[in-house]
Amino acid sequence: MEIDPPIERQYVFSDRYPSRTAVYAEIAAASAAARAQPPAWLDQPYGPHPRECIDLFPGRDGCPLLVFVHGGYWRSQRKDDYAFVVGALRQHGFSVAVIGYPLAPQCPMPDIVQSLRAAMGWLHGPGSTLLPAWRGTVVAGHSAGGHLAAMLASDPDWRDRIAGCLALSGLFDLAPLARTSIGADVGIDDALAGRLSPLARPAGAGWLLAAVGAEETPAFHDQARRYVAHWSAGEGGADAAQMLVVPGADHYSILRQMAGPDGPVMRALLARTRATVEAS
Repeated sequence: MEIDPPIERQYVFSDRYPSRTAVYAEIAAASAAARAQPPAWLDQPYGPHPRECIDLFPGRDGCPLLVFVHGGYWRSQRKDDYAFVVGALRQHGFSVAVIGYPLAPQCPMPDIVQSLRAAMGWLHGPGSTLLPAWRGTVVAGHSAGGHLAAMLASDPDWRDRIAGCLALSGLFDLAPLARTSIGADVGIDDALAGRLSPLARPAGAGWLLAAVGAEETPAFHDQARRYVAHWSAGEGGADAAQMLVVPGADHYSILRQMAGPDGPVMRALLARTRATVEAS
């Protein structure tokens, strides 16, 4: 499909934000430190592919489990560099699972979604023996990881078992990506966008927190705004979904929101999970 230059500029911007290099260096260093800090169960396989592995970080009994999915436009990044989320979450008692998955274009995107479903099955089966008993499962992710988290939260087999979804700079309508070089690389066309867009599926049964940086492109604000409206029209009503615009943050620096124990995203997450635990 022909690339649309205006749409391309909204989604392809690795050189647009100077923060990118520094943020990636920060989170890689923090992740290495988190992975070296026990207790941790690293590289637990949930499927046959070498990238189908999970890192588990036990928290406190009776607290939520947060399942984090990295971004990289489905074609790059690795789970090892996203354990940085563990430090702040553990301070609040969370257990954390950081999921690895096969990458496009070698792995078709529908198969990536199936890998995430298999990871959830393993977590709630054999993997549960490696963690304390938790109350409430939250799926979270950044960028393409936000898309995959939303796919899990709206999955017919999992939606009733997922308390909430936290998407940082998430992608919920893949149709515009079909007109970008990213879509050409990972195999997104109009048909696939219709199948794999969370906006084309019923909303999840729990809550949604869609965070976006104030300095992000209008397309990412539009993605979050439309998905919050979609989720609010579902069974949970308007109170079930929230859009949070993070002042001063861009597509990369928004990740720092998961590194500190008291930023606006963390405060919103804690408010949502506290209500979940109290209601369970």
